[in-house]
Amino acid sequence: MSNQDKQLIVLIPEAGGDAGLSAFKSLVYEYGMNIRIIATDADPKSPSISMSKFIHVPYATDEGRYMEAMKRIIEKYEPSLIMPTSDFDAKVLSRYKLELAQYGCIPVVSDEEVINAWEDKLCMAETHPSIHPVTSLHPDNIPGGYIFAKPRYGVGSRGIIVLHRDEALYHYEFHKEEYIYQELLEGEQYTVDVLCSLDGQPLQAVTRRVYRLKGGVDTVCSIVHSPKMEHIAMELCRDYSVVGAACFEFMFDKEGEPRLIDCQPRLSGAHIVTTIAGLNIPVQLIELSQGNEFTPKPVNYNLKVVRTFNEEVVSW
Repeated sequence: MSNQDKQLIVLIPEAGGDAGLSAFKSLVYEYGMNIRIIATDADPKSPSISMSKFIHVPYATDEGRYMEAMKRIIEKYEPSLIMPTSDFDAKVLSRYKLELAQYGCIPVVSDEEVINAWEDKLCMAETHPSIHPVTSLHPDNIPGGYIFAKPRYGVGSRGIIVLHRDEALYHYEFHKEEYIYQELLEGEQYTVDVLCSLDGQPLQAVTRRVYRLKGGVDTVCSIVHSPKMEHIAMELCRDYSVVGAACFEFMFDKEGEPRLIDCQPRLSGAHIVTTIAGLNIPVQLIELSQGNEFTPKPVNYNLKVVRTFNEEVVSW
């Protein structure tokens, strides 16, 4: 059997999370039954248990047992690509990129140094102050009567809170070094998905205007074109040589300038919407891994989506 005749096999770690489910849907959206997806998750009752091939693995925090399980899976099923969809799995898999490549399996993941740098929200804000809201470890350094507080390290909007200045000072006494404090921005949020090459070059960006969030993931959104946000996102991907994909969260300040409020060097939770709009990032990553050249995809800027199980496209 020639390589072209072989069924595509892709491994998606933490497949039960929003990003993992979006990757699964994006791949099936393009390939239907002509692809085999191996789904792994540390939760034995993960939503991905209903996928065609689900395998329970240890948490990535237990690096030794996790990698033993992943290597057994790779040896048995011979996937051509690993597509990490969580910060925890990505960080561990990034340490084993060269070893995994010896199995003939490409891990689509940035270097560990990049993941660590982006994970530290204070570090990112201090390194790029011109594109972030005012950020500090102490609320006294933040302007305004209300202050936005969030964990220095964290994902999915967990632990975020809006505090009055007096409350923020009280909060600081119990969370020194654990939280950062930012200028409170009000209004709508935007998500930018970026496709990057396997050698760390940004290729195309798509922006979603977010009307509703649940657990930090877009549930009601529309596709828009935002040159400023997309430029910032792609330049950061270029500066850090991000591999595969990245996602960015923006809000506008009082002067109407976009401010970066969060970023991860991986697939976003709702990138299925970007797929529906015209840029299928997981599929393009497969194409790139096969040596195919990328050409920018046309994007439907009139698309509005309610994220149900089937990602309903609606008008309002």
